[in-house]
Amino acid sequence: MFPFSWEPGETHIAGPGIETAEGTLVHAGTVHHGQGLQPGGSFVVRRETTDGRPLWVFRADRRATALDADPATVYVGYDDGEVVALDLGDGTVRWRQHLTVGGVSVVPTALTVTATGRFLIGTDDGRILECSTV
Repeated sequence: MFPFSWEPGETHIAGPGIETAEGTLVHAGTVHHGQGLQPGGSFVVRRETTDGRPLWVFRADRRATALDADPATVYVGYDDGEVVALDLGDGTVRWRQHLTVGGVSVVPTALTVTATGRFLIGTDDGRILECSTV
């Protein structure tokens, strides 16, 4: 279809991804520099599937472990236990929350939207959490 790396001179390593209802691609990944993850070296991007053009890019300092979307929001889980909700239209942050169970931080390893504003999160300690934005 098109190159995975849209930035000239950057080598992108794939992470989780989905196709939206509108037919665009939202995926996460990291920039490979041969020196480990650098500040801003992780990304979530929404791209046109016709030519790979980025519609928006959200940069972070940690690796995305899971993502899914409802019609308005992209939910991204990170390896530090944070879940970030991004506006599907422009990639701006709607909210962010660190996952804890019984006061202990957990890392999302899977995330599945079940309805608008509702999703399931699989965690690194073997739990499945039912979450809601309302």
